[in-house]
Amino acid sequence: MEYDKSLHKYLSDLGHLSAEVSDLLLFIGAHLSVAESCTGGLIAGTLTSISGASDWFDTGVTTYTRHSKQQVLGLLDREIRDGLVSEATAMAMCEHVAKLSGAAFSLSTTGVAGPAESEGYKACAAWIAVHSPMGTVSRWLEHEDEGRNTNRAYIAQQALSLLLEELQKYVKIQKG
Repeated sequence: MEYDKSLHKYLSDLGHLSAEVSDLLLFIGAHLSVAESCTGGLIAGTLTSISGASDWFDTGVTTYTRHSKQQVLGLLDREIRDGLVSEATAMAMCEHVAKLSGAAFSLSTTGVAGPAESEGYKACAAWIAVHSPMGTVSRWLEHEDEGRNTNRAYIAQQALSLLLEELQKYVKIQKG
């Protein structure tokens, strides 16, 4: 197997971002829940690899299909009418996992890991969302297809980056 420099970079970034997220959640005294689709549990797995994660990590679910998004997270037909890879779905996943867990912060991913297209989207296209006491924000990602595992790591890295941005905004607002 050939060494994948991009995969290594994204996984390394995930570790650093996870540590920063952990520190901020501990500082705030808040909990995080995660609802993943295309990243398949990579974010939750990375976050919970940190010692003491039980002090700030609440819930991690992987809902890969329409059925699981509806049955596990409670998404409504109207929330997924634009497809599983949509802004509305990402935001609903995020908001529903927050409601289920009671966590102040939540994160979601839904997209196409690859190698094939899905719902008309190319591999490494995804919606990510973060829910916080400030509301819910989302971001569209479209990146060069670097292979399924690298794509998953890239999407996870971008999702944690968005979460970190929102945590930093929250801390800044609280400091006033």
